[in-house]
Amino acid sequence: MSLLRHVLIALLLIAGAATVSPALADKQSAAKLKAARADFDKISIPTLMKMAPLIEKPAAERLAAYKSLKLSDTTCLDGTGSGFRADQVAAEAAARVCMEVAAWLAGNDVLACRYGSWDTLTQATGDREKPDARIQKTYEKRGVGALHDRVLTAAGCAGKDMTYWAGRTVELFASTAGASKVGPDGKIVATAANGEWPFRSCSYAGTLAGETDLSNVAGAAFQGCKAISSFMYSVVPERQSTCNGLTGALEVVSRNPGRDILESERANVKALLEATYTGLNCAAAGSAAGATVAMAVPGPSVEQQASDLVQQITGEIGMKESNLDFAETWEDRGDYERACSYYSQGLRGLARIYSLYLELTHVTGDAAYTAKAKTFEAEELEIRAYARPECKANGHPIF
Repeated sequence: MSLLRHVLIALLLIAGAATVSPALADKQSAAKLKAARADFDKISIPTLMKMAPLIEKPAAERLAAYKSLKLSDTTCLDGTGSGFRADQVAAEAAARVCMEVAAWLAGNDVLACRYGSWDTLTQATGDREKPDARIQKTYEKRGVGALHDRVLTAAGCAGKDMTYWAGRTVELFASTAGASKVGPDGKIVATAANGEWPFRSCSYAGTLAGETDLSNVAGAAFQGCKAISSFMYSVVPERQSTCNGLTGALEVVSRNPGRDILESERANVKALLEATYTGLNCAAAGSAAGATVAMAVPGPSVEQQASDLVQQITGEIGMKESNLDFAETWEDRGDYERACSYYSQGLRGLARIYSLYLELTHVTGDAAYTAKAKTFEAEELEIRAYARPECKANGHPIF
């Protein structure tokens, strides 16, 4: 066995999970509960109480208060994660309500209505394994559920149909993509206008609009948002994947000319997609992907290439396991929208791991990595065989 393979195996073993003793598990559980309580007591509830009197105020007054409180759409984001990890649904629900109220004060009806559509609240009083009595009591005493209902009413979520959300998708795509200029280094600089959460709002609006079902223009904007944000915010950005997404969006925006409910926006959406496609040099990327390069600048050594691949594999395995854990947890809770979303992400992760192991075989010449790739391929097929029919039966098909 080569020294290189010894090193790679050591790196992969380090990435593996160690057995956790019962005592350590109890200690970790206590730490998770402590973190959930801290976020609930120090952030979610106090922030909600500050915002509650402002929910029904006029837009200008809400926005002024939002700025004076120095809030953001994500002020309570940590509380959703700590509540989830501690299995304290009331803590998680309070954090989500805090996020939707903050979004509403800021004038972001997309996040307010999207958060409000999640079914976390109905589970906050459910019979869970170890509900924390103090968290539960405070949740009920402070009327968190009533605040949730007030936001949905104030934002008019029930009256905003898919046509409305299609328009919002295009509006948000125009503002985010318009601010997403590709620099000389081939990267897009993040700003307040095209940060992760503006793009997330664009994607959520597209989901509320039914993705491509109602309007091809909105569907293209939705695909464009996902492609650009993936390139900007993925742990390992994939230019070719982004270019493929933009190509698909350009195909969608060209469908049924003259007959779209957002026909007046077609030219602008198409121009923004084309500008990003050109800025990322997608035409050249597509040609290079299928061509044999005759002469190339000397690249990194085999050892460096292999080490880089192992690091990518380690990261992908961690994300894959996290996504599949979340999928199982949400499925147990009956929330198939989120469960199937996480299953889909987990399956994509498995496909990437398979490809990375094949690339590792190519780089090192060690066929053992092909065998390893096949184990992840088998896992992908097994999970897909279970998740696809399950998600389809519950109204959230995955592909």
